[in-house]
Amino acid sequence: ALALVRRWSAVLRAVPVGRGQRLAAGFGVARGFPDDDAAGLLQRASRALVRARQKGSGRVEPGLGDAERLGITVESAREASGG
Repeated sequence: ALALVRRWSAVLRAVPVGRGQRLAAGFGVARGFPDDDAAGLLQRASRALVRARQKGSGRVEPGLGDAERLGITVESAREASGG
């Protein structure tokens, strides 16, 4: 999902919206796990979106804890998704 959203973000940045300006959007992405409830999943995605907005235009941030639950580091997840 993270790689897909990064591609969407790149497509949006290619859209001209004015003189020398481009469209950009920030995204927060969280993975659902079997023991998740909807509130927990949405909370992780929301926190990731806040981090994306804080870091600047056009950012895509993974939900905290997702990589750890999968047994990978956040850095390797970003590298694997092209970020």
